[in-house]
Order: sequence, then C-alpha cells, then structure tokens
Amino acid sequence: MRWLLYLPLLFLVACGAPASPTPVQNAPTLFAPTLPPTIPPVTAPAEPPTHAAETSPTQLPATALTPTALPTQAEPPTQAEPPTQPMPPTTPTPIALREGDPRIFAYNPNRSRLTFYDLGGNAQDVTIGSARALAIPCLRYEDNLIVHLGGDSSGEQAIYPLGGGAPQALGENNGLACSLRDRMQLSDDGNLLGVINYRSDATRGTFAIGTLRVLTLPALEEQTRLENVNSFTFRSREVAVVQFFADSQGLVPSADVRVWNGERAQRLVGELPASESCTFVSSTIRAVGETLIIVFGERCSGRPSQWRVVRVNPDGAYSDISKGNSGGAFLTFSALNQLHIISPTEALLVYPNGLDAAVANVGRLSLETGELKPVLNAVIIERHPPDLPRRFLLNADNSWLAMVTRSGNGDEQLFLYAIDRAESPVAISTAGRGARILAAAWSADGTRLFYTTGGVTDALYSVSVSDLRPRLIARGRFQGLAIAPNGDLAVLSKQVQEGRNLLNHLVLIETADGNERLIVTGQRDEAALQPLAIR
Repeated sequence: MRWLLYLPLLFLVACGAPASPTPVQNAPTLFAPTLPPTIPPVTAPAEPPTHAAETSPTQLPATALTPTALPTQAEPPTQAEPPTQPMPPTTPTPIALREGDPRIFAYNPNRSRLTFYDLGGNAQDVTIGSARALAIPCLRYEDNLIVHLGGDSSGEQAIYPLGGGAPQALGENNGLACSLRDRMQLSDDGNLLGVINYRSDATRGTFAIGTLRVLTLPALEEQTRLENVNSFTFRSREVAVVQFFADSQGLVPSADVRVWNGERAQRLVGELPASESCTFVSSTIRAVGETLIIVFGERCSGRPSQWRVVRVNPDGAYSDISKGNSGGAFLTFSALNQLHIISPTEALLVYPNGLDAAVANVGRLSLETGELKPVLNAVIIERHPPDLPRRFLLNADNSWLAMVTRSGNGDEQLFLYAIDRAESPVAISTAGRGARILAAAWSADGTRLFYTTGGVTDALYSVSVSDLRPRLIARGRFQGLAIAPNGDLAVLSKQVQEGRNLLNHLVLIETADGNERLIVTGQRDEAALQPLAIR
C-alpha cells in the first residue's frame, strides 16, 4: 500500500500547479484608476424638436465611464516581472478601532468593501450593501457620512458614523439620490432627513420623480412620504415639494406645490402651468422666509428649452420673476438646474449651456428685478453616475464658491468666487493644454480649499481665501481627496512606479509640510482605494 502515498506527487507532476487567479479587469466606475482620462468630454445631446426622451448614461457599461490609465513606459505594466521583494498585503489585519482614535474611511473597489483604517493600515469592515464597484458619498453631517454602495441604478444607502458605532441602513435606492445635490437634505435644526427614493429606471425619461421620505434623526422614524416629487426643500421643520404628474402623452403641462407642516400635507398651488408650448422637465425649490422660489426647466416645442424662476407666496399666489433661453436641454442625470439663495434678494442660477452634459453656465439673479448677470460659463457640475468627486463646492458659510471650468478640448481651470463681493471669479490654477482639476475639498471652517491637479502638473495644492495664492503641498499622481476637519491632514490614493509596475497606495499627507505616510500598500493590477473621510 506504500505506493498510495506517491499518488498526489504523481498527479502534480502530470497536471502542473494550479493557475494563479486572473486579476480583475474592470476598474471601479467612480474613481479614475490612475492617470487623468484621455477620453473627450461628454457632449450634451442636441435640442430635440419633439418631446423625445434622452437616453440615460446609466445604460452604458460601467467600464465606459472609467478613464484608462496609460503606462509611461513603452511596455505595458501588466507584462512586467513581479517585484523581487514581496510587497505588504493590501488585506490589512482586522481590528476593532477604539472610539476617538484617528481613522480613515475609504472604499476598497478590489474587494467592494467600505472600511475604516487606522494610521497603521489596520482595518475594520463596516460594509452595508452589495458587492458591486460603485460607492458614492451622499451627505456628510455632524460626524456621519451617508454612502451609496451598489450599482448606479440600485444600491444600499446607509449612515456611517465616522467616530465609531454601527451603521444605520436607509434602504435600497437609485444612486441618483446621492450623485445630484438636494435629493437628500437635512432640516434646519438637523433633526429631520429628507430622501427622494427613485426607481431604478428614473433617469430614462424626460423628467425624474420619486417618493420623498422624511425621517427623524437619529432614530430614522418615518414621519411622512410624498409621491411624484421632483424637488423639495426644508423650511424650518416644514417640507415644501414640487410634484410632477404626467399626462396621457407622458408630458408634464403643470406642477403642484405642496407643503407638509409636520402633521399633514396641504396643496399650496394646484396645476401651476408651464409656459406656452412648453412642458416641465426639472425643478429646484428654495425657501426665502415664508416665500418659495422655484426654478423650472422647461422643454418647448419649436424653440429652445428655457429656465423659468417663479415666486410662490404663503397664500398660494404665484408670479414669474424671470425666464430665459438655456443653451441646451435639461437632463435627468445632470445637475443642470440649480438655484442657490445667497441673500434675500439674490440667487445663483445654474443652467445648461448645451456644450456638454456635465457643464453649465452660472449667473447671479436678482429676485427683485429678474436681471441675470453672468458669473462664469462652462462650469463642471455633478452628473450620474459620477466619474470624479464634486468640484462645484460652496464653503461652510456659503461665502465662497469653488468652480472648475472645462474648455472645448477638455482643459480645466479652477476658480474661486467671493459671493459677498459680487466680483468676477478669480483664476486659481494655471490654464494649459491637458490641465485637469481632479478633486477639491474645503476645510471645515471654509477658509482653505485643497485640490489636486493632473496633466500639466501632478500635485496637491491648497489656497487660502485670505490671499488667493496657491501653495504646493506635495507632488504626485493623486486620486480622490479627503481632508481632516481642521485641514492639517489629507488622505489620497497616490500612483507610484515601482519597476515596470504602476501601484496605487493610500497615503496620509501632512498639509503643513507635505510629509507623507503610507497607510495601505497597493498591489499590481489593483485599483486605487477611494478615500471618503478622515477624522
């Protein structure tokens, strides 16, 4: 029977050792895997002569939205020989982080996990959601971050306490509620959370509507739900909504305005009509005291689409403030219709320019006279699903606005706009062919903006609103950006060349002097980790 002992050895000689697992081929959709993308800007669809529905970009394969990393050597990095020294594993040691310890919150697309890391790279998994490669930060409030995890049309959304504690599930929803601003909001006192729940096909038509749920915080007890909501806003603890109801042709010739007062919802305006020969396709509603201001996006027959700003008084009477032609159509998957109240008499208006589905024009609107003064054109705004972090950012007290413009050939430039001064925006970054602004984030006090650049210069910078002079912090090819509340630490994914391999490390950088600390070591063929927050 001794010959039986040699059977396993004979089998290995005949068949060979098991093959190594095949590396993942598709990088996650939210983060560019390595270098700045070389794909041309997405062109906005031409103004349709009829009421045909636009095609949502969510129908594209996930890899179609992921920029491709190009190696700097002639030979592709995937053909490189393995390193002579073994690299530390990217599977950190599981630990239970103690409350109050410094921690980094990040998404690992290679394992589809949401994870807290300590400064030693040890990890605590807190994932709620499906194992699919799309993580969208939705809303940060106090010491919590709401994150969408799953596919772009459906995924689990949950509240993750950054200081420790178990996540709270909000349920399944379309990622649209996170990608575009104002689909998820807090009440003025922070005790209520409003979330629009969308169907998975919400972006396929000419307008997007969903069910608004109003929940208490932190208990998440549902207070009310309203159907057919296109936009909403809190007014103290009340909620005002714009509702769209399609007719037999699938069009919206009129809209309702309804207010929930904490106990019941009442219709304030019934069948507010669209302009002649037009139908509603989008809206944004804001409160100015007891008055409601609504900007509608209208699609019109035989003439261009238009924006239209309406005032609704407490008694339900309404009147037009202003209207004007937009350069293109209002799309369900882009934030092309925005209204930001900057004083009781003025607002910033964001509307399509028709050159790109992800860029818009920004103007300063008088709520008294209806006059619109241009501020900046071709500004990059959010779209769904996102390809990079938001770069249209108001600081904490809404006194400064960071904007990034994109030219026709894809060059990008960063501007800062002092809202209180009503002066022209100030160019912060240098314009140049191939220049990119990859990420931006404000310090918690709103006095410093941090941003990363690519193309012409690969680096992390900061700029103070006191002097508007960029300051170089560190050089490197970075992706993503999370800033500690006091602005002293930054977390990014950094691409490095080791031999013939391109690796993506998660690093911590001290913003005062640029000192860098390696948190998680990337491996060959792995996508970059996506930093979401640091505390």
